[in-house]
Amino acid sequence: MDSQPCTDVRHQFRVLSANPAADGFGKAAGLPGGVFAIEAAYPPVIATWSMNVRYGPFNITTFLAMACTLWIIVARLRGMTDSNGPLIYLIGIVAYSMAFPGCLEPRFIYVGSVAALFLRFEFMGGAFMKFVRLVDFLVLLYFLYSFATVLIL
Repeated sequence: MDSQPCTDVRHQFRVLSANPAADGFGKAAGLPGGVFAIEAAYPPVIATWSMNVRYGPFNITTFLAMACTLWIIVARLRGMTDSNGPLIYLIGIVAYSMAFPGCLEPRFIYVGSVAALFLRFEFMGGAFMKFVRLVDFLVLLYFLYSFATVLIL
């Protein structure tokens, strides 16, 4: 098993036929013309609906972070801007990104932290408040997408 859970999946495959239109490899492998094959270089990554879920510290922590992200999204949609919950959540996200480097983009964590601080201390109004809420919501959706992607792969 790979010790770094957030590796780039693109580097785990190699193309067996460099020229997909060539008949040589495709016919030798029993493939129709114009089809090329790829082979997994290091363990095959296959995403199916009946996935074999591994209950390790990384997956459990990622699932808990995803559940907290959903909770924060629901709280933000209900209009709870004066709560300290999102600030505590972002401290947890920073700890998560330090424990598992490469899973979350640091710039999104910074932008999300600034947006959460602006929303918490509510010294703005009007269009700027709506813009900051939109940025905060988009960052939370990015976190949710990242956690779901990590759990599926």
